[in-house]
Amino acid sequence: MSKKRYRDDNCISVISRFKQDQLYRHKVSTSLAVYGIFAVIGGIKGQIGPAFLDLQIISNVGLDKGSWIVTSLYIGYTLGALTNGFLYHRCTGSVLFAVSSLCLSVIIAFIPWCREYSVMVTCHTAMGLVVGLIDAAGNAEIIRLWKTKSEAILVGLHVIFNAGGVISPVIIAPFLVRNVTEEMTTSVPRLTIKTLNLTVPNSNLSLLQNSSFSTTRGDEESRIYIPYSISSVFCILHCLCFIILYITEKQTKNIGNQTKNNQGNYSGLYSLNKQETDRLNGQAITNQVTVIYAEETDKNVTHDLSKYDFQIPRSLQLLGLVVMVTIAAMSNAIDFSFSTYLSSFCVEFLHWSKSMGSVITSLLFIMVVVGGTLSMLFTKCINSIVYIGVQVTMLLTALLLFLLSALFHLTAGIWLSAPLFGFAKSAIFPLVIAWTNQTFIRVSGRISSVFFVGAMGSCSVNLFMLASIMESMGKIWFCYVLTIESIVLIIFFIIAVILSQYVKHRRRQPVTSKQTDAEL
Repeated sequence: MSKKRYRDDNCISVISRFKQDQLYRHKVSTSLAVYGIFAVIGGIKGQIGPAFLDLQIISNVGLDKGSWIVTSLYIGYTLGALTNGFLYHRCTGSVLFAVSSLCLSVIIAFIPWCREYSVMVTCHTAMGLVVGLIDAAGNAEIIRLWKTKSEAILVGLHVIFNAGGVISPVIIAPFLVRNVTEEMTTSVPRLTIKTLNLTVPNSNLSLLQNSSFSTTRGDEESRIYIPYSISSVFCILHCLCFIILYITEKQTKNIGNQTKNNQGNYSGLYSLNKQETDRLNGQAITNQVTVIYAEETDKNVTHDLSKYDFQIPRSLQLLGLVVMVTIAAMSNAIDFSFSTYLSSFCVEFLHWSKSMGSVITSLLFIMVVVGGTLSMLFTKCINSIVYIGVQVTMLLTALLLFLLSALFHLTAGIWLSAPLFGFAKSAIFPLVIAWTNQTFIRVSGRISSVFFVGAMGSCSVNLFMLASIMESMGKIWFCYVLTIESIVLIIFFIIAVILSQYVKHRRRQPVTSKQTDAEL
């Protein structure tokens, strides 16, 4: 009997080690593939800004209609986050990413040839939908794979995304139509183009309306189809990567099944009860094998040994989720609004040149990448909640410094506060998602969609509100509004910390069967 038990224990150990090795390789390869597609979609979003004038020329529209090209992108982004909540649990992650990458490659390749304005807007809406789907699904996939160890990996995902956004404008610059603004000013007397609006003297309005855009400027032609085609090729390559991952995953499962059968027909290994487990080798092996098997086979099943979902009332989970989504949405709205209007504010209120406005915006995004990279290291030695507190405090400090520098026209203060803002906001959003997953509720595909819908919705509302306030009350209210929002952000952060401490206190209390049944 002892020999049989010894043989059974060895068989279980072989299978569990096999599953561990295969699971780890699957985690690493999937994470690298997700990192790659995030670099591509970050680059795609980053090239839209520099290509904006060329897109206007191609579709033969002015600034008023052209602004809807970018607006449609973020409308599609919100729809994509909603679509992820529906699709993520209904198909394999590799298949979802492969199909999304293939669709994105087709859309990206087609955009530079959209002569019709309606087709251009439709394509950008479709592109936003696919990018939003990949963005939300990628965050959920990283959390699913690494669970409580996902903070640094999740921050790295956003660093790669921002790095793509920094590199792509450099790649697309040689292929843009040059001096478009100068040509338009020459062909239309006294035409003035501003960042936020288009003002034309009444005497020249008919001339502008009768003039048409063309895809060329003299002997120069818009060649953005070249960088767009490069992005399309990268999407196809990542589609192939995810197809290979899917095939490899199926082969791994087949090999695992064969190994399991050859080691003694342990067909019921993954559903052992407590008595059978004690007879074979103790509860530890069963927990290990069950967790590994569940992670590989079903994204809907959570076999985490910590049962905090059952110890926290559903109402408290919902309250925590609302607070955390609010923090993520507000931080994203502040970030997006500041980076969008920074250049125009410096040009119109501080009377800087457009080149200086572009340089400070580029410096901000460079510091986002630097801050995100350092955050991956800092979160290894600093509690993530403490680090979020440091970042939101730095965010308020940067905005206060920016406000004072704008009021007193201190150029040095502007150059210091903008990079500080970029560093401060670099890791708030991914760390808030990881915080939610660890403390309040497991971040599934649907929960990830809630975060991204809230983030994109808040960005759209904040941009529209800021534009209206700046137009009616003055440009300086750009600083006032963002500073007030950062103070509100800190208040919500304090509320989230209090809720987290209360949740930890509940976990320390023993849970009776009656309490568990009532909360379920």
